[in-house]
Amino acid sequence: MNKSKVLFSLGLLFFSVQTLFSANILNTIDTGNPVAGLDISNNKIFTANGPTGLVIRELSPMGMPSNSPTTVTTPWAKDVDVSGDFAYVADDSQGLIVIDLETNTTISTITPSTGWSTDIEVRDNFAYLANNHGGVFIYDISTPSNPTQVGHYDTNGHAVDLDVVGDRLYIADNAQGFKIIDVSNPSNPTLIASQTIGGFTGNIEVQNNIAYVTTNSTSNGHVIQSYDISNEQNIQLLDTLVIPSIGRDLVLRGTIAYVANFVNGVQFIDIGNSSDLSILSSIDTEEYANSLVVAGSRMFVGDSNNLVTIDIWDIETPRIVSNIDIPNYGKKVVSSGDYTYTIDTTKKLSIIDNSNIGNPSTVGTYTFSEQVNDLDIVGNYVHAVSNNHLYIINTTNKSNPTLSTKYFVPQSTTLSSVTLKELKKLDGTNGYFMFLTDFSGNVMIYNKPHEYSIGSRKMINLPIGSNFFAPQPHNIDVYQNDENIAETALYIAGGQAGIYTVELNTTNIMNSSAPVNEGFDGNYGNAKDVTVTDDTSIFVVADSLGVVQYTNANKFKPEYLRNFSALSGAVAIDSISNSSNIIVALYDNDSAIFDPDNSTIQSFTTSNGYSGNDIAVSNNREKGITTILDMNHGVFFIDTSMIGWN
Repeated sequence: MNKSKVLFSLGLLFFSVQTLFSANILNTIDTGNPVAGLDISNNKIFTANGPTGLVIRELSPMGMPSNSPTTVTTPWAKDVDVSGDFAYVADDSQGLIVIDLETNTTISTITPSTGWSTDIEVRDNFAYLANNHGGVFIYDISTPSNPTQVGHYDTNGHAVDLDVVGDRLYIADNAQGFKIIDVSNPSNPTLIASQTIGGFTGNIEVQNNIAYVTTNSTSNGHVIQSYDISNEQNIQLLDTLVIPSIGRDLVLRGTIAYVANFVNGVQFIDIGNSSDLSILSSIDTEEYANSLVVAGSRMFVGDSNNLVTIDIWDIETPRIVSNIDIPNYGKKVVSSGDYTYTIDTTKKLSIIDNSNIGNPSTVGTYTFSEQVNDLDIVGNYVHAVSNNHLYIINTTNKSNPTLSTKYFVPQSTTLSSVTLKELKKLDGTNGYFMFLTDFSGNVMIYNKPHEYSIGSRKMINLPIGSNFFAPQPHNIDVYQNDENIAETALYIAGGQAGIYTVELNTTNIMNSSAPVNEGFDGNYGNAKDVTVTDDTSIFVVADSLGVVQYTNANKFKPEYLRNFSALSGAVAIDSISNSSNIIVALYDNDSAIFDPDNSTIQSFTTSNGYSGNDIAVSNNREKGITTILDMNHGVFFIDTSMIGWN
């Protein structure tokens, strides 16, 4: 297959993704011994430095490693995985070494009965140790000072690399290809599938049911391959891409695979279309690239005896991966899993398959009998509101969505939004909740027995705001503290009245507390959208005020902190996965990535020089992809997995 540059269509416009990508070496540190493995945690970079042991370096706010490291000596560190306050080291013939990061001392060592350790993956309370011809050893690390072996799987090959996703262990087994192991019971790992490749498999990483492996192939030389493993009993090869030399390490982030390519530095592979892999770019690291780790816009490479810091993005610009037109003017967008859902002014719901993010396609449509104002989805059921009705559309068959329910919403005038959440209840069960708002200051909370049903209702009328403005609620967000589910709150963007908070009673929704209002501290604004980024901050799109930040320390009574007027004109907002950054849709000025911690703003265009108005945004945290709805130019899929360095 020809691996020339990939072009993406923007309606009648085309651009090459290669023009958007750059990588620059920022710093090189001589580590004295080979850097065999790396990890990043708590603003520190950890390097498995062979006979030096584990080397720990602080990272600056700009992601630069310190020249004054802390070293914990071990016999021969090959790999490291950090979890909480402990570092777990795969240490050649010594096996698993556990290091307490509070004291930077070794607290335990456990040596397998056979093999030598090359790779380690920690998930929850278990450590998985690749031990070459010894197979894979599984340890219970719930007590880090006393890890105990609970399982072992002999691959009959040479286990050199691992990935763990859910209850599946994926093993790169050298000449034996790769194996899929069920580890739902870690004490009894069970073979599910084995895939021979015809070569020596050195690395494996899995994302969205696609396995990516680097192999020294007997027929094609050095390659990276993609396999569809959604049906584990019928694994399918999707594509093979020749790379310059042997792949020594492999990392996936969003739509890019990073390959430590030994004598050829690092290769950047576009995996947006898993059936059509292509080389985006490469960078020469001067020595031998053996290991790497990626954190946002920083990549750290173990390059023989050097630790190399690379900026893998020119500033913080997001990468527009693809674009798809929708009928007429778009109104709202929501993304869930492999699908994106939009509504437009032709009264049409469009379902877009974005499983192949480089080539999204519309797979189904449904036409409403009237204009609809907002939509959300839970499971396979799209919920959309018109002025007076709630529509529930069954999208189980994506190519033929059908009407499940049309419900007249009583005691409401001009419905403005619908939001669906699956929340934990105090009794340990999960429940579906639906929240409707209208422009008369009403919030309707439904406790849904099922994702497709209506359920019982509690009606809340928002009181006059602190600045004597009648609330006109636009959009909402819901926060739930996973460690204390009693802390569940509903946040409402209440128009000129500011932000409202409702304490949700997760035992009985009908007993939820009356709303509390927090105005705009005497300033005029129009709260249109709200997102809770973490446990401490709430951000509200507020018209001429730009973006207003509230503290979330008291979950049920947020307090005004500050506003960012440079983002005036914003109409929609969402937070980005694994980052304090937020993404904002700007009606007249396209869109922007905003870092509230240092007040930096990076605007980007989705209209490519043509008149466009971004009006809605939805972030898919699972995929690291953000969808922007441009009213005039359809849906843009943005790779935001690399925003910020950490």
